[in-house]
Formats: sequence, C-alpha cells, structure tokens
Amino acid sequence: FRPCQFFCWSSLAQMETIEDAFAFLGETETPPMPRRFIPRATSSSSTRSTNFIEFAQKHFQSSEFSYACKDLGAPLLRQPFSESDTQQALAVWSGILHFLGDVSTSQDTYQNNFLAAQFVVSAGLSRPPLRDEIYCQLCRQLNDNPSRASQARAWVLMALCASSFPPSASLLAPLQAFVTSGPPLYSEYILTRLKASAKGLRKRTIMACELAAALQRRPLMLTVDAFRTQITIAVTAQGSVAEAIEALFQTGQLQRDDGFVLCARIAGSNKLFSLGDGPGALLDLLFDIEHANGGRAEAMALVADPAWTLVVRKQYFAPWPHNPANDDIIFAQIVDGVARGDLPCDAASAPALIAKLFYAEHGVAIDRLSAFLARFTVTQRQRALTDLESDVRMQYTEMLMHNVRNPRSVIVAEAPSRWPREFSRVFSGCVVVDGDHTRHRSVTVLLGSHALVVESEGERRQTVLRLPFTQMTDVGAIVHDKEDSAHFDITCVAHGKFKVSIATTAVDTERLQRYTDSIFKELVARSQWAVATCSYRTPASASMFLSVDKGDLVVFPVPWREADNGGWCTATCERTQKTGEISSVNLFVMPSLTRPDENVIQLFQQHCIDAD
Repeated sequence: FRPCQFFCWSSLAQMETIEDAFAFLGETETPPMPRRFIPRATSSSSTRSTNFIEFAQKHFQSSEFSYACKDLGAPLLRQPFSESDTQQALAVWSGILHFLGDVSTSQDTYQNNFLAAQFVVSAGLSRPPLRDEIYCQLCRQLNDNPSRASQARAWVLMALCASSFPPSASLLAPLQAFVTSGPPLYSEYILTRLKASAKGLRKRTIMACELAAALQRRPLMLTVDAFRTQITIAVTAQGSVAEAIEALFQTGQLQRDDGFVLCARIAGSNKLFSLGDGPGALLDLLFDIEHANGGRAEAMALVADPAWTLVVRKQYFAPWPHNPANDDIIFAQIVDGVARGDLPCDAASAPALIAKLFYAEHGVAIDRLSAFLARFTVTQRQRALTDLESDVRMQYTEMLMHNVRNPRSVIVAEAPSRWPREFSRVFSGCVVVDGDHTRHRSVTVLLGSHALVVESEGERRQTVLRLPFTQMTDVGAIVHDKEDSAHFDITCVAHGKFKVSIATTAVDTERLQRYTDSIFKELVARSQWAVATCSYRTPASASMFLSVDKGDLVVFPVPWREADNGGWCTATCERTQKTGEISSVNLFVMPSLTRPDENVIQLFQQHCIDAD
C-alpha cells in the first residue's frame, strides 16, 4: 500500500491539523487495490458464500453495492432499525464521505477529518445495531472506487473501526474475506485489530495518536516517562492499564515490583492524574483526562507530542521489601516530586533533604549545586535562593563527614515513612462503619505500607481509624448494594472484634478490597508465626507430632507458603521449645513479616480462645 509508506512521526512536527496528514495521498500514486472488488477464485463453496458481494445481495435493501458520493435515502442493511438509528446511519454515511474526501466542502458539516472519524467510531461504540452498517458502508465505498486517495482513507477508517468494535457473527467472515482481498499491507493490520476488538469493547472514541498509528499501519506506540529513562510500549484500544504496566516490566527497563502505577501529566501543567494499575482501559482513561482538562482533542491538532505525557511512578510501597533494582528510578521520582512540590517539604527541613538528594545524585561534585537547586522552584518560593544555597552547602558539608553508603537506597527506603500519604493508595468519598456502629461519612481511605488508615476530609485532615495489616484476621468478599455501591468487611483483633465496612462506588470498592486482600494474604504467606486454635496431645506412639495448648505461639522454620505441605507442617512450640508435625487446620497464621509484638500476639491468642 504505497501511499502510506513515507508517512512517519517526524512529519507530524510540521503538521498543524489532521487535514495535513492526508497531503501524502496524491492522485499520482499506484492504486492501492483493484477498482472493483473481485473475490479470489476458490473451489470451496463455503468460502465463496462468505464473500462480501454475496452478503450484500442477501442483506442490502438495494442492489447498489459500489462507490457513490450521493446521500443515502435509507440504511444499506435490511433490518429493523429504530428511527433514531436510521437517522444516525445516514449521519454516519455523511461522516464517511467527509473522511474519504468524497464530499464537497459546501456540503460538509464537519470541521475536519478527525471529527468525522471520531463521529463514525463513536456511533459504532454507542449503537450496536449500527456496527454492521458502518462496515458495510465502508466496503461499499471501497468497491469500484475511482479515487486512489479515497480508497486509502477508507482503509484507514476501516482500521480505526476494527480497533474499536467488532462486526456481528454473520458479517465477520464476509468482512474478513473482503479485507483479505484488499491491499496486503493493510489487510493483516485490520484483521489483527478485528481479533482484538472481539475480546472487548472500548468506551470512548478515538484520539489523534490512534489516527496517526493507523496512517502508518503500525501498532499504537506510547512513550512512558520513567524519570531516569523513556520506555516505549505498544498498546491496543482495549488494553488495560495493568497490561501497559506489564508491558513496561517486559521491556526490562523497569523491574517487576508491587506499587507502580501509570499517571498522565497534562501539557503545560505539573499536575499528575493517576490512571492506577488495574483493569481500566488505558485509552479510555486518557481520553477522559484529555477532555476534562481542555486537551487537544477538541482542537483536533495532530502534533508530535500529545496533550498528555504518560508517567510511571511508584505510588505504593508494600509491607515487604521492594525490588532494589528500581531504586534509581524511584530516587529520580523523589527528586522530581520534591522539586515540583508533589512531595511536601517544609522550609525548615528543606536544606537537609535537598543536600541529601544532591549528595545521592552528584556525590562530591559541589560545582553542580547551583544548577541542581534551580529545579526546586517550590522551595525557592519559600526562601531566597541565596539563603537556600548557603544552607544546603552547610548541610552537604556535614553529610560528607558521615560518608553515607548507598545514599539513593537509603532515601528510597525512607520514602514511605517520610511521605506516608503520598506513597499510599488513596480512595476518597468513602463511608466507614466501625465496630461501635459509628458511621464516618465522606472520609478518605489510605492504603499505606503498614496499615489501612481512615482520614477525615477537608483542610484539617485527622486520622479517624488506623487498622494495621498485622492485626487483621480476615478481609471479606465484595457485597454489592443498591445502585453503584458495594462494601466489604475487615475483621481485626484490636479492641476485641473490630469490623469495618467501606462503601464507595462499586469499582473503587472492588479495587480497595482487591488490594487489601492481596496484602493480607501475602503477609500470611510470608509469615513464620501462628497461634494454635485448639489443644493437642501427642500419643506416646507418635512422637513426631507436636503437642500444643490452645493459644500457644508456634514458629515455622520457613515462610508459611513453604511450610504448609498438604495440610501438615513442621513447627516449634515457643512455650515448650519442642518441634514436630502439626495439622495446618489447627493453626491461625498471623499476617506478619517479623515476630509480632507481645501485645499483638496476646490479641491473636485471645482471638483464638474466643473463637469457640
């Protein structure tokens, strides 16, 4: 398909609008396909029955199957459209004619090609009955089309539709046959996207970057800022944020670890919008953020840089050790966060912190201090630059005397305690009911490194509840309430039996429950401490078994995920210092990475005693 061969991202820098992207479709190029669609010869009757012409003869309302520039009097397909769908089908035809350049500007109702493409895709997403109609309208315009440029644009629009929604089962085979008989370079590209769209629908229409990718017949490649480096990944219209993060890990430039999320930074703004790390469709989230913040989607500009920048950042530190291979990236995120003001630092402690950051970044190269300080615009507003540099030099001199080893790793390790709120998963607008049936409305739930914290909202935030992971005994399943709300329970040993119900939107509650439950289960899997839930006395003839009293603390030689062997495990009773085999069903494993404090052990012992 020659018209697209010379289109590349570098040319986008000189383009002001989507319209300029089609300048390469010259009329002197070789036609991308035969002027009339002719199915490939085959002796298979089943294959012959799947070609588009036969489908049209059976399902079209008229016998016109070929290219036309006139308005449609009615939808192509013979099916019971609603009045609204009928009007929309005719409007889609108008959008297709505009995108293909088959309508004069005096007849046009669209500002540019991108708006027309967005409208066509949006109609297919929002109105399932129109999906086959849209594909049939495109196939008709490709059949016996005398314009090389029009044909080229039709395949581009076909690719955008294929990325967004699938045809019905009855049209799938004829459409695949039609696409296969088209230009080879585009046929494979479109067929791949048809397979992807069959797995799930997106919710939002296309963005400019998708049109640029379709013009190049390439996967949509997005560059992610990882602070220390730029990572490029391929995404699909249906791809989730979780899949994008997995793609980042697979590049090897970011090592696999818990707590990384994708964010979007709007052009001209320092504000980060978290996209999370879950099942939400990445492009849908970017579309919403772009429109909510007055992005270029409305301006329809096609430029080298989109209205947003994707950023991967460490949002959350799990209770267990993080992967130190990512320390350089996390350190760069911390420097950037302090410099931008995302990670708060008061004027009094700023010199010591900046000195530590500078030392970790540049070592003894003190001549680079002035340039380094220029990044900290927020701190400069708090105090004069000359005073700041003087104080930082003083703190830096003191640091040199201590000769701190691996300063970057030290700073990263301190981050969760220095900025507990900034390195937590945050859920706003929650409703929490505690064990005393006290209802806390419109509160914020923070999932931190060591506890689930409930804060009051407003300028003066106060901690309402704090539930350490090491005191949890159960994380309940999701319970869906009326409308779009849900809740789940957390049972703790603190204050007797403590129960919390958290209710936000169903989607947020599912995320919060999933995160909390995974942390709880992982702590149990890594634990080496348990409490006996019942007494057991070993018979004299079975000395290999362990005798325990109810409430005894038992210790495993290895983490629980390795100790549990088919319902039995080797353990040592701390009270008797005896070692033997014990049934797993007679143990309650405490969710802890280290030996719990005595008061926590006593709470779990009492919990097991009261269980009867």
